[in-house]
Amino acid sequence: MKAGYLLDRGSHGRFVAAWPEGEPRRSFWRGLKPSGKLNETRTWRRAGCGYLESHAPVS
Repeated sequence: MKAGYLLDRGSHGRFVAAWPEGEPRRSFWRGLKPSGKLNETRTWRRAGCGYLESHAPVS
């Protein structure tokens, strides 16, 4: 599998996708506000079929 990342676009640029722990909270200005720490994800892609597998490393 080849290593890579998922690109997340926001109004202020592009970022690596992150996994927030817990339930999301609604925010008037942002749509959703994460309730926990953001863990940057790592993603791998299987070359033959395109299957993606993502992990949020424990810090």
